[in-house]
Amino acid sequence: MPDGTPYDKDTFDGEGLAVLPNGDYLVGRELSSLEVPQRFHVAPAAGCTERAGYLI
Repeated sequence: MPDGTPYDKDTFDGEGLAVLPNGDYLVGRELSSLEVPQRFHVAPAAGCTERAGYLI
């Protein structure tokens, strides 16, 4: 994570990871983050599916 905390099974998002045709991995770095607009925030008790919304 940007603060140096290692990713784990609950926080890893493989969008910055690709496998090249020769089998090597291309790994990106998270350089910064963006604010999530308020309209996409949901309360934990709202029944949001995991990784389908941004919990507040």
